[in-house]
Formats: sequence, C-alpha cells, structure tokens
Amino acid sequence: MIYIPSYKRPTDCLTARVFKSAIICCHEFEAEEYRKNNTNKILVMPDSICGQGMAKIRNWIVDHAEEEYIVLMDDDIASMGYYEGK
Repeated sequence: MIYIPSYKRPTDCLTARVFKSAIICCHEFEAEEYRKNNTNKILVMPDSICGQGMAKIRNWIVDHAEEEYIVLMDDDIASMGYYEGK
C-alpha cells in the first residue's frame, strides 16, 4: 500500500490524484480539510509529532500501517514513468 505523508496541502496533494487508492497521512488539526478535499482514505497522525521531523513522522506511519509492506511517497508527485531498455 502507498502512504503519503502530507502537511498543509489539503487541496494540493498531487500524489493522491495520481494514486487514488493511496492513504494520505495528515495531522489531527488538518484532517477534516483533507477529508473534504480528497477521496483517499486518511490516516490521522497525532499533532504531538508535528514539527519533530520527517524521520519521526515516517517511523510513526510504518508503526501504524495495517499492511506488512508499504511504500512512502512525497505528496507533490504529479506523474510517474519509467524507462525500459536503452
């Protein structure tokens, strides 16, 4: 499953537009705005980890993810592609 940690981008979480089944992770104080502006599932993180750095936030997500295998992606990815061969 794809998890997207996001902060202060409830109307501009680009990665959620590309990956509709991804889970957006946001802090309690902004969860309602994310719910209003996105159709993705929301994982609410406690406000107490806000401002403690991305490492703590990513570790919190890993500890609270329901799946055994997850991918964490930035919230500003507008598209993805790959090259095959040369």
